[in-house]
Amino acid sequence: MTIDYHAIAPELILSGTIVLVLVVDAFVKTKHSWVTMPVALAGVVATLVATLTLVGQERTTFDGMFVVDNFTVLFQTFFLGVAIVVLLISYRYFRD
Repeated sequence: MTIDYHAIAPELILSGTIVLVLVVDAFVKTKHSWVTMPVALAGVVATLVATLTLVGQERTTFDGMFVVDNFTVLFQTFFLGVAIVVLLISYRYFRD
């Protein structure tokens, strides 16, 4: 079985971002917990960039159990765009 790391790169980046945000939030004082928001935003933007590199490609990995096609890229782009908008709108809440 071969693993196509380019196909799973967005999921790996987003998973790493989630872990990084949890670790940063665990070690930052409550007063400065707003720092996790830019970390999350950077991770989501990086995930969006990795997703956009897959436009127009059809990739499969894990013996066909994981498929990346234009439909996948469309929905990933939509949900990551929504996540970016939500993070930008909630910046003031995170800061206060």
